Amino acid sequence: MTSNFFFFLLAVGLLLSCEGRNPNQNVQTEKIRINNEPDREGALKNDGFPEFWAKFKTASLGNERKEVATLVHFPFQDNFNDIYDKDHSLSCMTIEEFMEKYDSIFESCVLRAIETNNYRGYDENHGEFGDIIGVDDYLLITKCPARPKDLVFEKIDNQYRLSSIQYYQ
Repeated sequence: MTSNFFFFLLAVGLLLSCEGRNPNQNVQTEKIRINNEPDREGALKNDGFPEFWAKFKTASLGNERKEVATLVHFPFQDNFNDIYDKDHSLSCMTIEEFMEKYDSIFESCVLRAIETNNYRGYDENHGEFGDIIGVDDYLLITKCPARPKDLVFEKIDNQYRLSSIQYYQ
C-alpha cells in the first residue's frame, strides 16, 4: 500500500509540474547550418550572395588577386586594428594598397575559412544585443589565432562586396 501511495504522489507531482502544457510548446529552436549555408531565413531567397560567394571563393583560393580586388569595396576598413593597432592596420584606400596588404589579409586561416564556406548571414538572435552585422550582410568566421580577421561582406549599390574586417570589443 505504501509503494502504491508513493507512485500516486509521484504521478500527481509530475502532472502538476507540467501544468498541462505541451512539452513542445514555448521551445525556441536553434538555427543550424547545413553544409555551411547561411543560417538566416532571407538567405533562402536569391539575394545575390551565392553568386558573389562562388566568384569570390574561386578568385581568392586561386590567388587571383586582381579578380579579388574587383570584389572589394574601397575604402576597405580594418575596423579592429584601426582601433587597437593603427601601425598594423590593414585598411586600404586604393586597389594598389590592397595588393600590397593582400598576403596579410588573406593568410592561411582566412583561406581555410573561405575554403570551408565558414560564413553566416544575419541572425537576429546572435549575441545579447543582436547581431554585429547588418540584415543583408554576411560574415566570414576565420578563427585566426593572432588576431580577429573575420571578413564582412555588404550589399553596396545592390552588389555584394568585401568591405571590412569586423571589429570586436
